[in-house]
Amino acid sequence: MDEKEKTVVDRGDPLPAIMSIALCLKFAGAIMSIYVEQEGMKMKKENIVGMAKNVEDLLASFCYCGDLGLHGIDHLRRVAILSGRLAVAVGEDVESAVVMGFLHDSARRNDGGGNGHAHDSAVLARELIERFYPHLDVDRICEAIAGHADGEVV
Repeated sequence: MDEKEKTVVDRGDPLPAIMSIALCLKFAGAIMSIYVEQEGMKMKKENIVGMAKNVEDLLASFCYCGDLGLHGIDHLRRVAILSGRLAVAVGEDVESAVVMGFLHDSARRNDGGGNGHAHDSAVLARELIERFYPHLDVDRICEAIAGHADGEVV
């Protein structure tokens, strides 16, 4: 492991890394079969998919990206599910990861590049999380969303 990889691994907070990895896995088409114990129950893919559906049902109408082709609601759903599955694998809070994954491009207004949408999505995510998920760590989730488009894992 080179020094840069070691620095990323040693930083401690896995939520930003989950966002980055979920986005990479989406493009790679990787499929994970994960069944691990979490809080005394088996967290299977079906449970995560159901959780992502609930988040989508609650939050999709607030997202600006609904009409986009590449980065629309389908994209948000896929990233939410992958984020949840990765959270299970590393022992992270699944609900936080699913909400983060769903909201990561929520304020995106086009399919073009750039990272301005990440900041805008973090602002929108803060409002929605404080309203609908006040029990989650909004600062941590929004920090991960804000940084997801810059290529850095902090």
